[in-house]
Amino acid sequence: MSDRSRDRRPKLFRLPTARHRLRREIERDGEVLRVRGTVKDHPALKHELANRAFVVRTLARLGLNFEPVKPSVGRPGSSIGWSPP
Repeated sequence: MSDRSRDRRPKLFRLPTARHRLRREIERDGEVLRVRGTVKDHPALKHELANRAFVVRTLARLGLNFEPVKPSVGRPGSSIGWSPP
């Protein structure tokens, strides 16, 4: 049984752990590898990039990629909030 099938958490909560696992592997080995005298990108780099793109797409589909727009800048006017009796 693979780790994916045992993990019952929703996919959105598993994403940061996958990203951290890939990043640890890349930091351990280095972003580039020397193979038979040639310099190549680490194979996990493309998976990390795909993971980041998936997170961005998922957040956009959930509508979580926008900040709420505030109607004004600064402190609210005196008509909002508590006023002494």
